Amino acid sequence: MPRSQVTDRLNIETDLLTQIRKDANDIADRIRRVAEDCPGDEAQLALSCDAFFGDFARRSGVNWNPHGERRVVWKTEEGKKAGRIDRLFNRLVVEYKGPGKLYDNNDAAFNAKVLKQIRSYLDGPIKTEGWKKQAPC
Repeated sequence: MPRSQVTDRLNIETDLLTQIRKDANDIADRIRRVAEDCPGDEAQLALSCDAFFGDFARRSGVNWNPHGERRVVWKTEEGKKAGRIDRLFNRLVVEYKGPGKLYDNNDAAFNAKVLKQIRSYLDGPIKTEGWKKQAPC
């Protein structure tokens, strides 16, 4: 890749990270309010969150193409396993959990289980569809 393209990509990624940091708390508050209004209704939560994420994407210049549940398969030492991604936006995986289920600390057993689940969901497309691994924000 020519140096100018690398520089352009780094600038875009830096601008996007800046926008994420700027908007994250507001989006999280909006998601919490919607989650309180529709407890247990994952479909309604997903639709409402689509609006927040879509608005963010448009303002950030990110291609917006959300997909509903998607089946993924990944390999383990025991063989193949399958799961369903709750919501997929380009290569952003969203996994919904009920209000109050996650803890402030990702070392908590439930959070660790969810993080492992999401990593497993990413392994399938990385290996079968050529998704690129990128460092987390």
